[in-house]
Amino acid sequence: EKEEEEEEGKVRWSEDWQRAYFSLGGLAKLKRGEGVDDLVASALNHYHPWVKLTAGEIVASSTAKPSQWYDVVKGFTSHIDCDTKFVNDEIILQAIKAIVGIAPILEEGAEEGGRVLKWMFSRLGGAAKKSGTGGVRMNVFKTFAGLANVIDISPWATLILTAVHRAISEAEATNNATEDDVAFMKELLILVEDKLGTDVFMEAYSEVQQKANAKREQRKSEIASEKVKNPKAAAIRRENKKEKEEGRKR
Repeated sequence: EKEEEEEEGKVRWSEDWQRAYFSLGGLAKLKRGEGVDDLVASALNHYHPWVKLTAGEIVASSTAKPSQWYDVVKGFTSHIDCDTKFVNDEIILQAIKAIVGIAPILEEGAEEGGRVLKWMFSRLGGAAKKSGTGGVRMNVFKTFAGLANVIDISPWATLILTAVHRAISEAEATNNATEDDVAFMKELLILVEDKLGTDVFMEAYSEVQQKANAKREQRKSEIASEKVKNPKAAAIRRENKKEKEEGRKR
């Protein structure tokens, strides 16, 4: 029933983005500082950037009830981990600030807050681990950096370190990231070490490296075995890899 209501809200907002935008503009003056309206929160999922931004301004300046935490976090997280061609820098920055702002409330929010935090880190971590997500990856890492300064990140340390280690390794192997991006990733590692303590950080990061090395060796073994057992599939794999490499050079 709740999902049906959410979908109904999305349909009503998406009928006319201009009407939605100006309606939200009026609500922004009336509802700033009050509780989050469910229909306004649903506008975070609107296709038009102006509507997203205005809805975000209202929601970020309001106080969400525990029953709304998931929807609010889901809405803002979708701005961070979506293809950057669908959002602009202002929307992304707003979303990062909103996530960082609500995180301490979630941390103190007992079972429901913990559930939403777990979902949020899982989604962000998944987005950051995907290859070729450049801008999305960096937006996630900026979010992680902000979160590290406001909540205890120890429960999510392995997730964060796995994503950063993978991104740095890929950047070194394929040059798929700028020098500034790589520098930021390394600064994020330093920040995580500062928050966890050197001993805990070194142990966690060492475990991440070992797992990554083991997975890489397993992958090499599987590819070598495939060359013998299925030469045709191996040839297709080599061709696909070649096309990807050529695509990066363009």
